[in-house]
Parts: sequence; structure tokens; C-alpha cells
Amino acid sequence: MSHTPHLCQICNIRSLEPNVDKCELCDSLLKRSKSKEWKFEIEEHERDYLIHLMAGAKQSPTKWRRISQLLEVEELDWFRLQPSQDPIKTLPCSEKEFQEIIELRFSNGPLTDEQESYLRRGIQLHDNSVLSLIGQDCFLDHFKLHPSTPIRMMFEIMTKPKVRLGWNMKQFFLAASALTQNAHRLNDGDRRNYTFFERRRGQFETAAQEAFNAMLRWLGSIIICSRERQELNSGIQAWSYDVNAYLHENRQRNFIEHYQNAIKNIPEGLYTLFPEPWLHAWNEDTNLSHDDHRQVNCMRFTPEGVKIRCRRKDGASFWVNVLTSPLHLAFVLSAGFYPIQHKVRRLFSTIQACWSHDGGVQNLSSTPFGVAIQFLQGCINVAGENSLIYRNAILIKGVFGHYYELKAGMGAHGAPYILRPLKRDGTTMKYHSSLCVHNGRSQKKLPIGDTFGSVVMGITNDAITSEQIESLNEYLLFNSPLLMRSQHRTQFLQSIQTPLLERFRQRNSRSSSSRWFTDDGATPQDEPEQIRLDEGWPQPVRRRGALNRYLHRFREMRGHPFHTDEDSIERTTLEDFTHREVVLAWKRLVDQSLRQSLGESIEHMFDEDMRHRLHHLVRQDPPFNIERRFRHNQRNNRLHGCGDIRDGERRWCEVFARVWECMSEQPLNSTIQMFGVDTQVIGFEHYKLKVTLRTKDELTFVQKMATLLGYELLVERGDFCTMIRRHQAKMDARIEIARMLNTLQERQGVKGAPPRWWNYTEPRLVNEEVSSSKWQLHEDLRDHPRVSKKFKFDEL
Repeated sequence: MSHTPHLCQICNIRSLEPNVDKCELCDSLLKRSKSKEWKFEIEEHERDYLIHLMAGAKQSPTKWRRISQLLEVEELDWFRLQPSQDPIKTLPCSEKEFQEIIELRFSNGPLTDEQESYLRRGIQLHDNSVLSLIGQDCFLDHFKLHPSTPIRMMFEIMTKPKVRLGWNMKQFFLAASALTQNAHRLNDGDRRNYTFFERRRGQFETAAQEAFNAMLRWLGSIIICSRERQELNSGIQAWSYDVNAYLHENRQRNFIEHYQNAIKNIPEGLYTLFPEPWLHAWNEDTNLSHDDHRQVNCMRFTPEGVKIRCRRKDGASFWVNVLTSPLHLAFVLSAGFYPIQHKVRRLFSTIQACWSHDGGVQNLSSTPFGVAIQFLQGCINVAGENSLIYRNAILIKGVFGHYYELKAGMGAHGAPYILRPLKRDGTTMKYHSSLCVHNGRSQKKLPIGDTFGSVVMGITNDAITSEQIESLNEYLLFNSPLLMRSQHRTQFLQSIQTPLLERFRQRNSRSSSSRWFTDDGATPQDEPEQIRLDEGWPQPVRRRGALNRYLHRFREMRGHPFHTDEDSIERTTLEDFTHREVVLAWKRLVDQSLRQSLGESIEHMFDEDMRHRLHHLVRQDPPFNIERRFRHNQRNNRLHGCGDIRDGERRWCEVFARVWECMSEQPLNSTIQMFGVDTQVIGFEHYKLKVTLRTKDELTFVQKMATLLGYELLVERGDFCTMIRRHQAKMDARIEIARMLNTLQERQGVKGAPPRWWNYTEPRLVNEEVSSSKWQLHEDLRDHPRVSKKFKFDEL
């Protein structure tokens, strides 16, 4: 039964079979153009309802207003005040003058000295916090906001009394500042702030890690900017710092395990002091998977506003401005704090995926991707018989008779294409090593069809292009044309005698005379193979060898012979050295290549899994672990789970603060003991607190603390030492302990952590009897394993 073929919906040229809407070439380019960071799945009913709401809306503000009803969720309550409560308690001037000052400030207008003083004096918010602008910096009490925080957008909301009513503007500033540090590092796909090895290993923060780290930064910032710091547990800030540092050092490795340990080790009082709903969501999300499919860099922050990253049907990304409205801004900021499985984050992802849909059927040929494909087809038409499409590949013939295959894939230097010349060995034809004609610069903003079109035009005129590209010139220099045979060499050179060949000869006249293009030379028999890099693996070149060895050994044990792509494709026989025969042989190579790729899809998935499994083994191969061991020895060892009180900054802010409190609370003639064979442990006469002293620094620090609080050495015998309290604490004890703590923190290279001395109380006069003490002073904090308790926020 015959059927009428229809055309590809993108290029509108190639015929297709029924139930197929795209040709193989357009489909491969479409898959290649889609970002690998967009793999999240959305609910079909949510997508249809959202598209229904936005149907017919062409402008972004209209779409935002239409979906406002979806954004009215209870998860935004942490941004809200009482409906009639004004977030601004006192302005430094009148309301009208405040509006004029803000307008001038963000339009680079001239401000008087008095107006500048108003901004420095600041705005008193509803909770007595002060928001001030000093030069180009914005401060919320003692906390300096990130430079890219969208302060202009939020100040515009604050200048409108009816708009700001009922909204907690302090939360807007702190939330945006915490999220900005994620987006600022990855704006425009710029990942230069990562180290070279992090880029090559693919160790970027995922969406789940970014959201969790933003929560930790928010906790630290709200404690820093609070004027009632003594009423807050600054151990919470130390915990957030430790967890953030731990996750950063162990990026992409066991994030779920580290996250769960961090939740177990939360300080007491966290949920009581900070009842934000996303904190509770992270606690309830302990048992959920955090495989977020690498949906990263979803927001962009500038001082002028906020943008979200959306996706067109053709896979291209574009940025959409968030409406200057408290509701819409609160929703976008909240989505950045919630776990990726939470309904708020899922709704945000649905908006990203469906923003470009207007309810109608979008024709791919009219998108920028489709226009670029039509440009590619035009380039192929101009090349005539020197360019040919078959399935998902393009055959290109150069000026001198060299043949190349161009197809989508991961090429050298980050190219979105693989360019492989065709070579012969006797009477057979096969692929040559991949050719590099890419400069390594990012071409993400250029549609892939335009990129392919430029490659087709450049390789068709390879004699001219080789003058600018050294690698192409080297290939033409050392490799003779495919159809050139030794017995017909003279006739072949005469057939291509053009000014371009003379220019090529003159340009390479210093090379050896035995070349295919010289009159007296001979065709080289042994063509040197170019060094081929495996483009598929993200590891650095110097680490690939170790990982290859492990994979090779494992594959041999499981019966998978280690081979290269070139060896996996059979050679094709050339029956006659003509252009037509080359085309037929190339088509057979393409068919074999596609069959081979389909057969190896399962094995490729197996290899990807093995790379992850063997990743830690490669890290143990020298010299890769030298730098890591050096950095590890430069800081205190983390012997317990992520965020544990016995490690990191929590150890100095909480554990030794409890030691200080026990020492200061004990009456006169009370003793402390330090005992142990390999490591010292400190214990108290009237308290059950026990702490392991790991290093000489810690032992010296504890002994100096005891001296400041009036303790003297009583007994010292081998591994046992006892000190007894004879005197009151010195007058400057807390000043001295603060100086010691600052010196230790600076020497250990701790940056961005809370000052340790905040947690050390002022010594009081010694009581004759032991006062009633907190349970924290009777906890065993030694380094031996303890039975873990799974804390819940609502149990604190």
C-alpha cells in the first residue's frame, strides 16, 4: 500500500515517513541545541492549566498578571505582615521627598548633601532594623547586601505606600541577597569563578545544593543584621557556615548523605527562632531524592531587577523580567529556597517551561532555530555537488578533493559538531581522526544551524580557510586527496591546477619536498595520525589515563573489549575511485555508525555509571590527591557528620564555649581533669561535660582559659592532669579570651564565619554552691561514636 510522504516541519525540504515529523539531521541538531541543564519533568495538568491562563497574552507583564491567582500560596507567608501593617516605621524625610530621592538615586541624578545624608541615615523598618544606602552599597543594619541584589526594584516597591502594605521588606532584601550569590556566579553561563579542575570534573552546584546553600546564607545574614543578637543562638550561624563549607568542599559527592546529616545536627531552637516555611520543607524532605537533573542558573539578578530563565520549544533559553510586584517577586524568591520536589518549586519550573507557549501550536520553522536550519540548507544548496546530506550527517568536498563528514556532537575545544575527514587505506575507506577547527570560544548565543552553515562554507573552501586555521592547513599538508592515486597523480594535479593550489604550495614551501602537491614528490604512504582526545569525558587530561585504566580493566573482566570509535566502525571498500563511489561508500559508513551507536547505547550508560563509581579511585592515584591532602591538613579535621557540633566552627563557637561556661560556673576549690593516653579529654567535677582535645592548640587554649578563670595546677602525673580553682576570674578575662579566639580564627584561615567570642559569656562572681545548670553542660562531646538521634524541627 503506497503512502504520500510529507516534509520535515523544520527544514520543509526532506521527505519523511508517516508518524515522523522531523528528519534525522534536524532532529540531531534540535537535540544538540537543547541545554543539558533542562531535564526536569512537569505535570501535564499543571502545564495545560498554565497555558490556558496565558493563552493570547503576548507581553510578559500580561502573563504575570494572568497567573497571579496561582501564586497566592501559603508558602509565601514568610514575606507577609498583617494586611494593614506598613513595613516602614519611620522615613528620614517626607513620603514625597523620599520618592524623589529614590528616583534620582537610581537614575544617576544629582543628589544634594542633605539627600545623601537621608540615605545614609536610612529607613527604619517595622522591626526597628535600619535600611541604608552608603555610596554604591546597601546595608541592612550590620549586614552588607550583595552588590547585585535588585535594590532598585525593591526600593520602587517601597516608594508606593499602597503596594508595600502588608509585605515584610526586610525579608525581600535578605532573601534576594542570599540567592544572588548563586545566580551571580553563573550568569550568562559564565563559570570562570570555578577552578579549572572543577570545570573539567563537572563539579557544579546543582539546583538542590544551590537552594540549600541559599538557606544557609540567609540564616547567617539574618543573625548578622539583627540588633537583638544576644537573644539569638549564634551557634545557628556557625552551623550554617560549617554546613555550607562542608558541602562546598564535597561538591557533587554524597550530597543527600551530607544534607541528611546537616538536618540531624541542627542547633536547638532553630525552628523556634526562624519559623520560615521552607525550613520546615527541607526538614520534611529528608527522605526524598535530590536528583534534580541539573536544572541550574534559573535566575539572574541585577540592581535593576530579577529575571527568570525560560525555554522555547526549540530548546533555546531566554530571560523574562519579573513583574515589579511584591507577590510575583516573593514567589520567585521563595522558589529559590524550596527543595526541587516541593510544589512551589515545581510550579516555578512549570512557568519556566511553558512561558513561550501561548495556547496555539508553535511552528518550529518560524523559531530562531528553524530560521538557522533554513540558513544551513541555503549554504548546502550554494555548495552544490560539493555538499550532501544523508540521514544525520553532511558530506563536504574541499577544493583539492579532500572529503569531510560533519555531524552534531561534542567536538574538540567545546565545538557543537564533529568534523571527521575520510581517508583511504589501499582500496578501503574509513574515518580519520576528528579535526579541530574551533577556537574554543562559547557559541551558545549563536543558533546551531548558523554554526553548521559557516562550517559548510568554510570547509567547502578549505584551501582559503586553511590560511587562517593552522590545524586544517596541517591536515591538508600531510594528507593527500581521497581520490588521488599514485599512477594517476600527474593527471590529478593538472585537473586541480588553480591559483589556490599555487598559493598553498608557496605557503608550505618550507616543508619537506616529498608532498602530494609538489611536482616531484610522492604520495606519502604512512599518514601520521592526529592525537585524538576523548571528547565525552569531563575529567582533566592528566586524570583520564587513570580512569581509562580502571575502565579497561573492568571491561576486560566483564567481556567488553576496550575499543575506540574508529575501530568500532568497519571499513568500506572502494570499488572505483570516483566521486559517486565515495558518496556511496560514505553512506555505508554512516549506516554502520548509526547501527553501532544504537548497539552501544546500553554500554554507554554502563560506562557513565562506572565513571562515577571509579571516580573516587582515581582521586586516590598520585599526584591527584597531593593538593587535596595539603588543604585537608591545613584545617581542622572533620571527624563526624556534616554540621556536627564537635567539628568546624561549631566546635569553637559552642563546644569550647560550654567548656568556658563550666569553668566559670564551678565554685572555689572545684577541679577540672585532663586525662588520656593518645588524646587528652577534659572533664569537670560538678558537670558531666566531656570534650576531646585533639591538638596542642586546643590543649593550650583550654589551659589558658583555666588560668584566666582562676585555676591553678594541682597534680600532673604522666597522662593525668588536675587543676583546682583558687581565685576569682581576672577582670579582663573575657577581653583576653576574645583576643585569643580572634588570633586563632585568623591563623586558621577562617573567612566569613561569625566571631567566636560572641558565644563566650562574661564571667560572674564565684558562687559557694553549684548553680542549676543547663543540659548542654552535661553532654558527652568526646570524639568516640555516639548513638545518632534524628532531630525534627518540631521536636526542638
